[in-house]
Amino acid sequence: MTKNWLLLLWGAFLVGCSDAKPPKEDKINYPLLIEGTWKLLSAMTITGDDTTKTDYAGNVEGIKIIGKSHFSFFQHDLNQGKDSTAMFISGAGRYVLQGNHYTEFLEYCSGRNWENNKFDFTVDIKNDTLIQTGVERIASLGVDRVIVETYVLSNARNTPVPVMSDFNSDEVGWFKNSGNSVIKGSAKFKSKTGEIRFGKEFRIELMPVAAYTEERLNKIYGSKNTGYVYLEDGVPKFIPDPAGYHETIKTMCDENGEFEFTNLPKGEYYVIAFMIWDSETSEETTRKTGGGMMQRLALTDGESKVIEMSNFKR
Repeated sequence: MTKNWLLLLWGAFLVGCSDAKPPKEDKINYPLLIEGTWKLLSAMTITGDDTTKTDYAGNVEGIKIIGKSHFSFFQHDLNQGKDSTAMFISGAGRYVLQGNHYTEFLEYCSGRNWENNKFDFTVDIKNDTLIQTGVERIASLGVDRVIVETYVLSNARNTPVPVMSDFNSDEVGWFKNSGNSVIKGSAKFKSKTGEIRFGKEFRIELMPVAAYTEERLNKIYGSKNTGYVYLEDGVPKFIPDPAGYHETIKTMCDENGEFEFTNLPKGEYYVIAFMIWDSETSEETTRKTGGGMMQRLALTDGESKVIEMSNFKR
């Protein structure tokens, strides 16, 4: 009796196991990695039959900053509002992201009559590129348009580099004086592909050593004294970018790559060589190549100094 009862229990257990269904796996919805600082590359606006495209690689710039709950955006011209390109637009507020559906609630805006409105978009993120597509509609303003904006995730190559040192015009006032010292030299540059160039088309600039200049050049060349960079590795922008930094003494090389600065006062200088040229990539296209070189030196009164500038062993 006991044996038969155990067999019945075992049979019931097997039947129960055979009818059991595996638990359903929950679908995992990975969130879009939307947080960050995004640099605006281009915008396309479609109003009825009219399409307007704006390229933000020219005279205007824009960024969008997206945090955990809020967004903000800024656009401005690059001439500080001093010509016909003058413009400044900004806005901020909360946002909601559900899948790829992105809704902005505009709480603050430089165009005040745009405030307290909601805008719905879809976002598509691939690698470091974000494409935002949606409709901007405000009946009271007669706004009804489709807008497509393309952004790239901000990084070291497309974000202005901050310089902590102040530019002090008094610190470099001596640079504008006349003197009796001379700097002579030659400049030759070897590209990444091994092409060596020198000649009349290359510019040499002389600038005074100062705290701001030293910090900025150190960020470019990785040294306060000497170095070189390739154009293909990117040309950074800096903030602030004072006009006084660009007040340099300029000359051009001769056909042999030689240059000369005369009537210089004693002091400490940076010599910068800009060695950039067009290189053919195919029968129909060219690209800029080359780079820059930097060398620091000190001049005494009446001294004539000769330097060689190159990024390879001569």
